[in-house]
Amino acid sequence: MSDKLNIADIKSVQKYFEIIRNTDKNSLEFYEAYVKLSEWRNLHAIPLKSIQISVKKRLNNASFKNYLIGQRLKRMPSIIGKIIRFPDMSASRMQDVGGLRIIVPSIDDVNRVHSIILKNRKNSSILRSNNYILSPKKDGYRSLHQVFRYVSPAHPELNGYCVEVQIRTKLQHSWATAVETLGMINLASYKTGECDELSRRFFLLISALFAIKEHTPVPESLKNMSVEELIGEVKSINQKLGILSKLNGLVVSISEKKIFPDEYYYVLELTVDDSGKGNIKITSYKEESGGLAEQFYRFREEANKDNLNVSVLMIRAESFRQIKKAYPNYFLDTKLFLGAVNEILNNGINYK
Repeated sequence: MSDKLNIADIKSVQKYFEIIRNTDKNSLEFYEAYVKLSEWRNLHAIPLKSIQISVKKRLNNASFKNYLIGQRLKRMPSIIGKIIRFPDMSASRMQDVGGLRIIVPSIDDVNRVHSIILKNRKNSSILRSNNYILSPKKDGYRSLHQVFRYVSPAHPELNGYCVEVQIRTKLQHSWATAVETLGMINLASYKTGECDELSRRFFLLISALFAIKEHTPVPESLKNMSVEELIGEVKSINQKLGILSKLNGLVVSISEKKIFPDEYYYVLELTVDDSGKGNIKITSYKEESGGLAEQFYRFREEANKDNLNVSVLMIRAESFRQIKKAYPNYFLDTKLFLGAVNEILNNGINYK
């Protein structure tokens, strides 16, 4: 059996998890495990593409048009971080290596999309569902997650690989974008709690306000606070930390942009300096050159794996405009979030 097939076997990948967890990151053994896990990550592109095509076909057949969809392979720093943070994390349990993101206008649309994609499935089986809208995470994250397990005679060596589909409203997406953007400029991980508690509290309070606006449950820890109390504390924290001003003052420039018609794979490389200014390089590849895109993605990740100021991501999308909407954090774009927050802080919540 070739190395590729060994990497395709989820059980054989587990040994590389253990090496990452128990070996010095500067060792040759760690580096070799990193490369193997990168190969394993890239193999998720096949089931990811298959399930995206299936999802889009079902949505279009149901005449549901008002959605935005994007797909990404999980960044290696995120994979390595997850392996280290969770001692019991295994290759079979890491089910978000391949991810689809579907963004829709409203909560009703989230539920409708979820219902549609669960029907008449091909090349996948349902593994699990987590509704973080009805039960928000402790940090305030809200979205509906559905994990599918890939099953196809075309690639039997990949049967069992998982793809996570995230379905969220534009408002929920704006919140997640703001959290990730501030994390990029502050070199902090708000999703994993590796940040200052006051900033974390700020986003939790705003999540509750957004939930109230969308008529959905607020995070459990805030369920006894009134809208007025939530707004008052947000204003107080913002006065101390200036988070809204910081997000509003972000600037990103594009120094290199290689984009051609009918291309679907984009490798984004964002560099953020200490002042919060960002610079992005974008390289695109034709649909049939997905393998080249994956190789370039891995190359740029490896070149920057110790540089905390650089984030690299590979996305498959139908247009450059689409990736800017699906992944605005890579463009330091938090306009929707800022508009929604300022509207609530100035005028309260319109429940209509």
